[in-house]
Amino acid sequence: MVALFLLLTLTGCWSRYEVQNMNYATAVGIDYVDGQYTLYVQLLDFLTVAKLEGQQKAEQPPVWVAKGEGSSFTEAANDLYSTSQQRLNWGQISAILFSERLMKENKVGEVLELINRYREIRYLAWLFSTREPIEEILLATPFFRLSPKASILHNPEQSFRQFSILAPVRLQQFVLDSNEKARTSYIPELSLRKGQWQESNKPKELLRYSGVQVYDLNNYYGRMDLKDLSGMPWLSTHTIRVPLDLFTEEKLAAVLVAEKPKYEVV
Repeated sequence: MVALFLLLTLTGCWSRYEVQNMNYATAVGIDYVDGQYTLYVQLLDFLTVAKLEGQQKAEQPPVWVAKGEGSSFTEAANDLYSTSQQRLNWGQISAILFSERLMKENKVGEVLELINRYREIRYLAWLFSTREPIEEILLATPFFRLSPKASILHNPEQSFRQFSILAPVRLQQFVLDSNEKARTSYIPELSLRKGQWQESNKPKELLRYSGVQVYDLNNYYGRMDLKDLSGMPWLSTHTIRVPLDLFTEEKLAAVLVAEKPKYEVV
């Protein structure tokens, strides 16, 4: 009798959600135009993310990008809910993308405050900016018909280990640097490079770094092009591998590769 009574006190699973009955957002982009927020959400089918040894994907995995509008981040998200056929889960977001317009309007702090209300979104997400249409950045795919999870939008550390020109920034680090007066916070800028790579004689657009947006939680300071940041890797403790061109009489004499360089301020 005691055992049967204890069974009545156990919790059930009535409020659980089936994994296959949810849509998983993997990246979000936020724009600000004419007093309205535009929220872009990237959805991926996680069955296409897993790699199967010895098998080549016959076609490019689908990438879904949704667009919602509203006077706030929350209203834009509610606009997406109106057409989302299943529950939208925010717990798998690994990249957040800000438009240049949003930063020039000094709306980053307001957006982050609204994002805090979505407790599923983690502060370990990578943070980027762009001057190009956000939906084009979210629709870009890497080589060999792989999922966008293999691109620098979701996995920037892999390319940084080989070419440490610009260190990627997590949302957590950006917030910490923005609140520290002795530091300058920045957001890496992504763009699409066209014509450098081809797939079966067809041009392939790929993501690349094109500069940084200098910003803290309350102020936009401007943009710096990648060519203006040549000294940045030498003053970063995160640098792993960086090239160095040596010239003599304005002619290229040698190309060196420095690994984990150290500097000293005297």
